[in-house]
Amino acid sequence: MTNETKITPRTAAWRRWLCGTLLAAGVSSACAWERLVDVGGHRLRIECIGQGRPAVVLEHGLGGSASDWRHVRERLARTTQVCSYDRAGYGASEPGPHPRSSGRIASELRTLLSRAGVPGPYVLAGHSFGGYNVRMFAHLFPRDVQGLVLVDTPFEGQVAGFFQNRVIRQIDPQGVLQQFWDSGLLSTLSQIDLAAFAPMLGYRNQALQTIVAELSAYEESSRDLAAASLDTRLPVIVVSHGRPILPGALGDELENDWDLHQREFVSRFKNGRVIIAEGSGHYIPLDEPDLVSDAIRGVLPQRRSDPAYGR
Repeated sequence: MTNETKITPRTAAWRRWLCGTLLAAGVSSACAWERLVDVGGHRLRIECIGQGRPAVVLEHGLGGSASDWRHVRERLARTTQVCSYDRAGYGASEPGPHPRSSGRIASELRTLLSRAGVPGPYVLAGHSFGGYNVRMFAHLFPRDVQGLVLVDTPFEGQVAGFFQNRVIRQIDPQGVLQQFWDSGLLSTLSQIDLAAFAPMLGYRNQALQTIVAELSAYEESSRDLAAASLDTRLPVIVVSHGRPILPGALGDELENDWDLHQREFVSRFKNGRVIIAEGSGHYIPLDEPDLVSDAIRGVLPQRRSDPAYGR
């Protein structure tokens, strides 16, 4: 991995020519690069492969990393440039300032792309909580976005409304877990060293701290998204899981609530579609990377201009 480097226009043009030649020969890995980029006091790791415009930018979910998108990234590399990154506090990226809200995350991503030399506009794809962040990016920087793909993404009010009120209360009628969902308590926990708990939960300490920090800002992120506006002409595809997340009657209720929110969101857009990943649970980018890759290709301008698109 390299830090920020200066690349002359002549060198960049030569690299694009070489990359295109290698891609045509099926050697996509030769066009890959990664680096750490300072976004204002902390550095984020970004990795890109392929070439072409618009670039596809992949945003991972809560507790994940850029590697969650590795299968999708490889499949899209022959189509256009594809970039994924570790959010602040995950993978090889350094922790960032609080609050870890979607607004702050989206602003950091824009700085990252600019300083890494990945020009817009972009097609953005977000998995789970990553969908929150790419939606906020599209709200804050509408001219930089040509399409959105939301992969099993919750929507504002859905977590607090169904998960907190129905699921937690059913499995914990005494209300102990409810106390841990309080944003004030989560904010306090995010400032405490949780190193002793990280191994038990299967995370590195820094990643666990970041999970708690993002959860503590979840209410703020939800409020901001509820007030956000997106161009209804924006091409949007929602990819939703097909396998139930929870068993029994509660699971059926969750699936109905989930499907309702997914379709309601898509109905706001003239070019919106829902795709069901029949063979997947929540981790669709790993379970069905071909389906996710096709969904992302579906919002690329060259695909939308195809007369067969949308049939």
